[in-house]
Formats: sequence, structure tokens, C-alpha cells
Amino acid sequence: LKTGDTLTYRVEVRDGNGQSGQTIDYVIQIKEDNSAADKQFEQLEKQTDTFRDKLVELISKQEKVKVKANKLEQDYKELTEKIEKAKLEADKKEQDEAKDDKTKKDPKAEKKAAEEKPIELDPEEQKKLDALKKELAALAAEENANVKLSEQVKNDLGALAKQAEENPLVPPQVADQIKQLEDAFEKAAVDPLKQLAKELQQAATPKQQDTKLPEINKQAERVQKDLEAIQ
Repeated sequence: LKTGDTLTYRVEVRDGNGQSGQTIDYVIQIKEDNSAADKQFEQLEKQTDTFRDKLVELISKQEKVKVKANKLEQDYKELTEKIEKAKLEADKKEQDEAKDDKTKKDPKAEKKAAEEKPIELDPEEQKKLDALKKELAALAAEENANVKLSEQVKNDLGALAKQAEENPLVPPQVADQIKQLEDAFEKAAVDPLKQLAKELQQAATPKQQDTKLPEINKQAERVQKDLEAIQ
């Protein structure tokens, strides 16, 4: 039988005395039913492929962010090390002065003022810092796009988990694993990507001289490693 065919049947019984009886006619029709368990299972497989494709896309795009973050750290290493060193020296000087000057009423306010005081840079260094800020802003935009993609992947996982739970052809333990994967993905991918995007945006802020590129680079490498582990 193929889709659209109809089968009509009845059951007839006869006893040893020659008496017989039969049922009414029953009709079986072969038709498409998207709500059938097998059709839902096919849909589940298709959505699984979609999830996998988006995850591969996310990993590829995040790899580009990681590579760019590493390149920025290398290209601007001399400048960022100078700023970081000057900041550490300024903090140490502030701490030493605070110890010697007992009249200071609010050490926290003094420290904050010291942090806001810009490090003196020559024109060429300032030009490099401005260029770095532009590149960081562009990288932050890329990372924000990756955050949105990761949220799509998480939502796809949520839909998969729901369908798997409702489909009788999917073993309960498989449905549970998909749900656990959704939770793990949020902790290992979505949240860290959001944090990295936030750090990149802060680093791109014009007033913030210390871009913390080494920390950003390490975070990018860690996120990429976790994403690849999920795959």
C-alpha cells in the first residue's frame, strides 16, 4: 500500500455447525499525518542536523575571534605592557603615599582617582592606542553576533529537548541527555561568550587605557576549547 490507498476488510467466523457471522466493514486509509510519531521523529532528526550546523558555524566564527584576539595581543604587546606597567607603578605609588599620609580620609576614593588618571603617552603611542580601540570595537561587534548565534543554538536545543520528551519513539534517557546538554551549553558557551563580549566592549571604551588584552586572549581560548568539547 502507498500513500492515498484504502484497504477495506471484514472478519468472518464459522463454527462446527455451519453457522457463521461477520463483522462490519473496517477501512484502513494510508495518508500523511505530520502528528504521527514517525513523522515527528523525522522532524526531530532534521532539527538535530540544524542544531549541529549552527554549532559548527558558531565554533568557526568564534575561532576567528580567538585568532584576532591573539593577533591584537601580539601586535600591541609593547604598548599594552607599557600601560600595564605604568598602572602598576601608579598603584604602588598611591599605596605608599597612603601609608605615609595618615590624613587621607577615603583611600578608596584616592585609588579610584588614581585609576582614572590617564597614563602619559607620546603621540605615536596614543595613535596606536586609538587604532587598537577601533579594532577592539570591531571585535566586540563580532562577539556580540556570536552571542546571538549561541542563544539560537541554545533555543534549538530547548526545542529538541521538548520534542524528544514528547515523542514515544525517543528513549527517555536520550531526551534527558538533550536537556542536560541544553543546560551545559548555556554554562559552557552562552554565559562565557556574553562575558567575553562585555570585556571586549569595556576594553574598547576610549577612557580605558588598560585593555587587558592578555586576559581577553586567555578567555577567548578557553571559550573556544569549551565549544569544541561540546561538538
